[in-house]
Amino acid sequence: MPRPFRALPLLACLAVATLSPAVRSADLPAAEDRAVENLTAFARVYGYVRFFHPTDAAARVDWDHLAMIGAEAVRDARDDAALRTILRELFLPLGEGLDLFWADDSPPVPIIPAEESLTYWRHHGIRLSAQSNIYRSSRVATKAGEPSAGEFSLTAPHIVEKQITPQLRLRLPIAVAASAERNVSGTPALSALEKRIAALNPAQHTPADWPLRAAGVIVAWNVFQHFHPYIDRIGVDWLATLRPALRRALRDQTRDDYHATLSELVAKLEDGHGYVYGSSPTAGLPILVAHIENQIVVTAVADGETTVRRGDIILRIDDTAALDHLRDLEHYISGSPHLRRHRALNQWGEGPPDSTARIELLRDGQSEQIALKRTARYRGFFFKPILEFDHPPFAELRPGIFYVNLSSCTVTQLAEKLPQLADARGIIFDNRPSGKAIADRTQYLQPTRHIIPHLIDAPVHASPMLTPQVTRPDREGWTYRESTWPVNPKAPRLKAPVVFINVPSVVSYGETCMAIIAHNKLATLVGEPTAGCNGNVNFIPLPGGLRIMWTGMEVLKHDRTPFYGTGFVPDHPVSRTLAATKENRDEFLEKALTILSR
Repeated sequence: MPRPFRALPLLACLAVATLSPAVRSADLPAAEDRAVENLTAFARVYGYVRFFHPTDAAARVDWDHLAMIGAEAVRDARDDAALRTILRELFLPLGEGLDLFWADDSPPVPIIPAEESLTYWRHHGIRLSAQSNIYRSSRVATKAGEPSAGEFSLTAPHIVEKQITPQLRLRLPIAVAASAERNVSGTPALSALEKRIAALNPAQHTPADWPLRAAGVIVAWNVFQHFHPYIDRIGVDWLATLRPALRRALRDQTRDDYHATLSELVAKLEDGHGYVYGSSPTAGLPILVAHIENQIVVTAVADGETTVRRGDIILRIDDTAALDHLRDLEHYISGSPHLRRHRALNQWGEGPPDSTARIELLRDGQSEQIALKRTARYRGFFFKPILEFDHPPFAELRPGIFYVNLSSCTVTQLAEKLPQLADARGIIFDNRPSGKAIADRTQYLQPTRHIIPHLIDAPVHASPMLTPQVTRPDREGWTYRESTWPVNPKAPRLKAPVVFINVPSVVSYGETCMAIIAHNKLATLVGEPTAGCNGNVNFIPLPGGLRIMWTGMEVLKHDRTPFYGTGFVPDHPVSRTLAATKENRDEFLEKALTILSR
């Protein structure tokens, strides 16, 4: 095919296109579409090389810096010829055998001699920082054609090709020979690239600089593209999320814009652990709200903070319809639909600290206007720090029917009450947050240690936990390391019927407990579905100081069916009513008592 005009070498480009704090979104060229295509191509090559090209040079480069430098270098490439030149000069110094060639070319595939040792990446999940939990990544070596020692090995082919643009293909060795590695080390091109990367001072750049924002999107998108265990499960077209995220990053102006762009991207994963840390401080209203009968209803009020009452219906906040505000929040929250709603309700009404919200509410058919001050202590996302029902840690609600609040009852208190529970005719374990903190963390109740052992006569196990074993890009060829762990019986045996009250905030370990309970039919579930997300979390550190939490492994139910995005659905669902809210009645607890009273 005809070759368009060849761009200047990268190092020449870098000499005039340095990263400067003065580069802002307002300076972006009008040709935004071309910029987005260039950045998309760079992003894809970046992920392939960073996570799967196993040379020493690639392993030691500062990839956050390279993401920023590369984003600025490729943005203004006028065509694929210029883009190819820049991409080759960014990535080819990192390893022999890498290449970007025209789609209609067929260059010969390099052959690794049989006597050579092969080096390749073996990812157990993916290790990104010291916060990466149980996950790890390492480069391992083996003779060509021989299995490597360890848990899993790379299978042929050892070179993959990927279509980057309609005209450009990437050739990527995912295993390299020792001699090739020696040929790369110390080359002038690599030395110049490493010197340029080392000269970048991240302290001089903030989320107000578009290259930093674009780099954050590129890093995060690639981690999920190659390592998120649920992308194929939920059926999202992940490649289709990259261009809109990059376009938005180019247009953003502030740290909060950058945070919102990342949050929108993470939300598409439907990951209940998905959360972007690093937003500006916000403050919340002194009220708790719920979505009841398709209205935003006040369900609790902080003592002495406002004239708002339980049961008030909120119509508008700051000129926005109350339900529209809820949907706007849900757009940026990751998780199942019911978890998104739960967390959006926790955040409902938040804004700048010490600002005032203008609330229009409906009380007994009359509209009222009320001003509410936002304060930091009422901020909420995972939990809203306002107590709706002041239930005790432990109580006998009716003769022989006992109540245990799992978030406020201590290990010591439960141990003292076990003899009573052993003689009970019904037990309610409440999984809802109580708002009452236990100072001593060793006193937190853990159902797999303190409750489930008293409900079983023989050992049971946690549900299957599958950690991806990754050697190839794009979630191809995964195998899994499967694990579980036992729970053994303890005396005394609690033989009474048991009810667990659940809400969407029951997530992760809480759902490990629910999996054991549901599979072994140890209790009746009442309330709402659990979150629908389990598995050890991982963290992505990003340019600009933000970081993303996400789920690094797949967890199934005991029968090996999925529950991601669904959770454990209650045997007896509860739909709240406006009448009960006004009367301060706990419909979840009422349902549990009705079941046990039968």
